[in-house]
Amino acid sequence: MHKVISFYRYVTLDTPKAIRKDISERCKELKILGRILVGEEGINGAVCGEEKDIVVFQSFLESYFQDLTYREQSVKNQAYHKLVVRVRKEI
Repeated sequence: MHKVISFYRYVTLDTPKAIRKDISERCKELKILGRILVGEEGINGAVCGEEKDIVVFQSFLESYFQDLTYREQSVKNQAYHKLVVRVRKEI
């Protein structure tokens, strides 16, 4: 079973490019696909992966962003076909 999570957090970030790289690498390790935007004002994303991997990813995200707001939905199959993690001026 897979899980889709969407999340966001408004917080000032000094190094969004470094955080983007860490998030991208972690998603690839866990085979998580979706879209994540990182900017100086915070993070916004929606991703999908196996339930156990999503739990690990959420713990990873919370090491950078405390008090993330999540929406979660269980699905039978992977909901996305690729991973996109970008730095943007506005999230």
